[in-house]
Amino acid sequence: MSEPTNEQLAKELTAIRNALRDDLSLAELDWDGFLTLAALTAALSEGWKDMKDDPPPKDGTEFLVWAPSVHGLPSMFSVCAWHEDAGFCIDELREATHWRPLPSRPPQEDK
Repeated sequence: MSEPTNEQLAKELTAIRNALRDDLSLAELDWDGFLTLAALTAALSEGWKDMKDDPPPKDGTEFLVWAPSVHGLPSMFSVCAWHEDAGFCIDELREATHWRPLPSRPPQEDK
């Protein structure tokens, strides 16, 4: 599979932006949603790594994956990490073909 195009990434980012505008406020966005939004935004200007040629870490580190459309399902992005029993599984029908690191979490505030 080839690397996702900027057009595909822009389409996914637009869908998230529209969902945020229509259904959510940024204050209601959970951490995984924020990471996905931030990673998709960064992805428009940075490259992806091939899962087979340059596999992601298997140490529990979270990263963003992209899986192409399959069986009539749309392509998807997901936050993922290695799991001993499931590997890099994102769902039962799709296999991720590309990955990229997530941005760093914001600093924790003392409360």
